[in-house]
Amino acid sequence: MRAAGSAVGVAGNTSGNDGGRVVETVTGQCAPSVTSGEAVYFLRDGAVITMPSARGNTCRYTFKTLGSGGRVIAAPGESIDRGADLTLGAGQTVEMLSDGNGWWSL
Repeated sequence: MRAAGSAVGVAGNTSGNDGGRVVETVTGQCAPSVTSGEAVYFLRDGAVITMPSARGNTCRYTFKTLGSGGRVIAAPGESIDRGADLTLGAGQTVEMLSDGNGWWSL
């Protein structure tokens, strides 16, 4: 499922991933389909991200709020920092990595 907004592949990615970096602006709700490499999501005015499963997921996600904030929700049966979700205030940024069972914010 694609987020409402635009997707851009950025050349010169230094993370060593074949597919490059995915950059999207999200309005409304989004469930990222990227599971490897690096993905950056700009969340507009209360946008909500539902994380994909952490199992086998090697993607490093970055979320940056634009406007009033946003929310990141764990996949069913998984967690983010041992909780069900993570709320971001206006202008906040968080990076997320999987340990194979759940998500951890950095």
